[in-house]
Order: sequence, then C-alpha cells, then structure tokens
Amino acid sequence: MAQSGKGKGGPVGGPVREGAGMRCVLCGAPNDCAQAAKGDATAGSGPAEPCWCVGRSFPSALLARATAADGGAACVCRRCLAEAEAEATEATRMTGG
Repeated sequence: MAQSGKGKGGPVGGPVREGAGMRCVLCGAPNDCAQAAKGDATAGSGPAEPCWCVGRSFPSALLARATAADGGAACVCRRCLAEAEAEATEATRMTGG
C-alpha cells in the first residue's frame, strides 16, 4: 500500500500470511495488489504492471487503521481508499479547511 503522499508502497513488516496480501486488510475484499500478486505470476510473463496504488495518496487515518489491523502486512482495496478519501474530504469541508 502506498504511504501517505505519493509513491510506491507494498507490504511491510514480517512475513505475510498465505493469501493475506491479496485481500483488503479492512474489509476482506480483493485488493488487486500487483505487488502481492507478483509472487503468483508465471516466469517470463513480461514486465509487471504497476499497482493501482502507485502515485495515489492515502489519508493518514486510513493508514493508521490498516496498520493497526495487521501491522502493515496487506494493502487496502480501492473501495476502502475511496471511502477514506470521501471521509477526509467531508472532514475538511466541515472544518472549513
């Protein structure tokens, strides 16, 4: 998962439970993590596609929830990111910032 701000992310910390890297740490839906799927790719399949999260910004509250859930071993899904972005936008609107 990309860190707060922009950049390339990925699972961090200790070993990932088998299959855990492919599911959203928050809701359990497929997270479409290209970095986790890289281990499942067949040899000689060509260059890996960049993950959907590369270049995306993740609200700090979302990163905190994901890290608290599993220590950063798995990524979140697009839906959880979209919901966190909407929450952050609403919070900014409500505070006038």
